[in-house]
Amino acid sequence: PAMNGRLAIGEGSVWLLSDSARGRAILRIDPETVEVEADIPLDDIVMDIEIGEGSIWALLAHVNGDVVGPADIVRINPDTNEIAARIPLDAHAPWIAVGAGSVWVPGWLHDFEDVGTGEDDRPVVVRIDASTNEVVGDPIPIHTTFRAFGVGEGGVWFIAGPEKPSGICRLNMQSLEVDHCVDPGLFADVAFEPAALDISRAAVWVANSRATVTRLDLR
Repeated sequence: PAMNGRLAIGEGSVWLLSDSARGRAILRIDPETVEVEADIPLDDIVMDIEIGEGSIWALLAHVNGDVVGPADIVRINPDTNEIAARIPLDAHAPWIAVGAGSVWVPGWLHDFEDVGTGEDDRPVVVRIDASTNEVVGDPIPIHTTFRAFGVGEGGVWFIAGPEKPSGICRLNMQSLEVDHCVDPGLFADVAFEPAALDISRAAVWVANSRATVTRLDLR
């Protein structure tokens, strides 16, 4: 099948997004035999996939022609390979992060008939309680892009910008405010995340635009 390039590893398997003539699905692959163990069909475009809190989480986007509507989060039970919950969002979102008992969803609140027009787009973070599958509280305003790439060391770490603040930032999980930002320079021009959280070393690694790597010491 044709793939769109997103995959995640966890719960004993490799999980891969498939978008082919047969339809959209998440494929579960045995890492030893490299064979498909399960084919989980989905009815919308999958934007991102993450593993955590004992589940596989897929971010779906409703697309009607050129109009991108509000997103849904689909939770997949790895014991049954079936959808355990579907959580609708009142926001358009491209990425998700999972950890500390929550799913963290960056997005923009707006008139969905005018997606991407600029002035009315309001960047927020939507928090979902992984124990209840429900959105917790009001959306968290952050005033910048929230491209999350890791959860740990007291917060959700994300790539912000190009507007200020920019660089590598932390959304504090207690205060629900952005409390740290460091600008490591120009990021590498890559399709997906040019940064990774290294919890064992309390560091963030950043791929730079000039074939170099920067390490940020979080402590």
